[in-house]
Amino acid sequence: SKAYQALQNVTTTPHPLDESTTHLLVLSVITAGGWNSYIVCKPLVHGPLDTIQQWRQIFRGKLSFSSVFETAIGMETLLQIASQDANPLAIGAGTLAYFEDDGLSRHPIGSALTPGQVSLEDMESVWCQLQK
Repeated sequence: SKAYQALQNVTTTPHPLDESTTHLLVLSVITAGGWNSYIVCKPLVHGPLDTIQQWRQIFRGKLSFSSVFETAIGMETLLQIASQDANPLAIGAGTLAYFEDDGLSRHPIGSALTPGQVSLEDMESVWCQLQK
């Protein structure tokens, strides 16, 4: 985290942390060390979702949410987490277009992603189809 802090101190150009923060423990150490610039949060790889929400209560910095090639279930989870955030910068969820249409996606491809479009019953249906 000292290297990130040093980078932040020598330039006025914002440096978002993205792939270097693949686990919530790393995010916690970096932000506890004073990082207050941009962070890209990938909830589906950072760890338990309730722990991410607790960390977000502590880190009041600039946060953007991003996808990591999730299933329909994961995409809905990402949208739910991002929609509950008090001050999100953006949601980077443009990975849907990279998948072949297998009939499992429940979100439209495009810039209009809305949390809550996928019901628990829909998620269960997707899960059952994946089990086959």
